[in-house]
Amino acid sequence: MTYEEVEIIEVEKPSQLAGFIKVPWKIYAKDPNWVPPLISAQRDMLNPKKNPFFRYASVKTYIARHGGENVGRIAAIVNR
Repeated sequence: MTYEEVEIIEVEKPSQLAGFIKVPWKIYAKDPNWVPPLISAQRDMLNPKKNPFFRYASVKTYIARHGGENVGRIAAIVNR
């Protein structure tokens, strides 16, 4: 896989946020030592209304896609 084959998509919709949250389940599916986080906790962490961090920071989230599948995720965080 080359970087030209990877598409980076900004998360803008709730359905995309669900995909962003679930990326680790695909990446670590075969790792017997991986302990998945609670989806509700991940959702709350990324919710500006529930996470006080957002009073002082801006966050943009992105999904890396290859061949139509989510293969990675990126978060850009600026602490103001």
